[in-house]
Amino acid sequence: NMRKYLYSAGDMNPIERNFKGSIIFSPHPDDETIGCGGLIAKFSATVEVVFLTRGESGIPDLGKKETSSVRFSELTSVMKYFGVSRSTQLDYPDGRLRETKGLLTGLDLNSFDHILIPSIFEHHPDHQAVAWEILELFRTKKLDKSKVIYMYEVWTPLPIFNWYLNISDVALKKEIALSKYESQIKCAPYLKKTAALNEFRGLQCGCDHAEVFLGVSYDDLKVLLNGK
Repeated sequence: NMRKYLYSAGDMNPIERNFKGSIIFSPHPDDETIGCGGLIAKFSATVEVVFLTRGESGIPDLGKKETSSVRFSELTSVMKYFGVSRSTQLDYPDGRLRETKGLLTGLDLNSFDHILIPSIFEHHPDHQAVAWEILELFRTKKLDKSKVIYMYEVWTPLPIFNWYLNISDVALKKEIALSKYESQIKCAPYLKKTAALNEFRGLQCGCDHAEVFLGVSYDDLKVLLNGK
């Protein structure tokens, strides 16, 4: 069951990882920078970012069309700042990813060394949705079952993690990138909270700032999603 899995995984010592050749799935513009901004900064030449929505429900008191335009402009600015040349916008409806089947249809994920998705422990249903789609790709043999899936944290800290990345040398770059999501940092203190989480993770991993990940196999993912 879930408890058994967590207890067995809890004694793992985190290992630093080289995330060259990664694909990062971001349900909304800014999720990728909050959870993986340091990774993107360090490996921008080899990383691809896939945005599943434009986050059109993410600005209070502004219509979806206007919000979509603002947030697309922000993500474009952030990708340019990071130096990411490969990013994709899928334009699925914000807030309805769990209801949308085939989110990753047509994407060949087997060519990437690392696949990064929001943690299944995230309380936002859009964040959880990607893991279910990855599981379906495994189940239908469209994704090699030897692949490891790396889950990152956005709104909900991971209860356990087994991989980390020292981002001390790019922490400021990550902060500047996140500040470009002006519409979002007006709604919540993301800059302060993200920096605090990265500093705490750094304390746990023996450096100043770190991003952490839970790397899981196909079997692990089944256990975590299905609870058995």
